[in-house]
Amino acid sequence: MNALRLSFSRMALTLNKPKIILPTNTLHCQLSLRSFATKKKDIRTTWGKTKVASKRKNKNYKLKNHKGALARWLIVGNNHFKRSKCGRSHLNRKNTTEKKKRRRVRLLATTVESRLLRHLIPYYKRKSVRR
Repeated sequence: MNALRLSFSRMALTLNKPKIILPTNTLHCQLSLRSFATKKKDIRTTWGKTKVASKRKNKNYKLKNHKGALARWLIVGNNHFKRSKCGRSHLNRKNTTEKKKRRRVRLLATTVESRLLRHLIPYYKRKSVRR
């Protein structure tokens, strides 16, 4: 009877060994991930790896400034936008001085353009965007 018990207990030990033997690092990682999770739904196990749902789930995405709009428009004064006129890059020798002077002047954006630019440049009020 004792011999049977001994062999049975050895079988039980061999069956439980794969579950018990884990590298200490993975066990520690799993425990630390579980401590961050707030609900049981947040923890998912796939192929032995424990994953926690993102904390940034309910937050809005970061917006990006439109690089083309930043290059073409200046943000000046009380959040107004200015742009330069076209036709100044090359082949200006044939133009008269009056025409060249007119092209030097910068124009303010219209109300429709400024509304569109506020969408294209969401961080236009920050000093880092201004030139």
